[in-house]
Amino acid sequence: MFNQFSIFTVADKKDFDQLMKKFRSVKLKAGEVLFNQGDVGDTLFLVEEGSLEIIIQGDNKEQTVAVLKPGDIVGEMALVTKEVRSATVKTSEETRLLALTKERFDEILKADPKIAIQVVHNVAALLAKRLQTTNKLIDKIAQKNGGVSSSEIATLKKQLFERWDF
Repeated sequence: MFNQFSIFTVADKKDFDQLMKKFRSVKLKAGEVLFNQGDVGDTLFLVEEGSLEIIIQGDNKEQTVAVLKPGDIVGEMALVTKEVRSATVKTSEETRLLALTKERFDEILKADPKIAIQVVHNVAALLAKRLQTTNKLIDKIAQKNGGVSSSEIATLKKQLFERWDF
């Protein structure tokens, strides 16, 4: 079952079984909120069955920006930081998730750093892929809007990167 979640690819069955023990199952009814934009995050969720809507609040209206299906992951930053959630997530149908808290992940880190390092590496790869997608989307939006020059796009990206802590 975990083979559908690429960030939990581990070297062998023993590691897989140890990792699996740290998850708990979460069942939600249609329309239930998993977490709200602005909540402090401490748990990663894997969509096992059902679907989740990713909703961003802006200018006094909500906008669904993505729908997650089985095999998708949400809240992965919770394993590495306790930043606030950047979106509200709610179910669009009855949904079953697997949850891994930062505390339980830290237990893996202490007990078997090899497994934790593999997972963190996979999370980093996922985040890098999402960043690449975001960069492409910024370029596409700018080109679609016509009046944005490549230097303005570069300035926008520079401003984004300047806010990152390295």
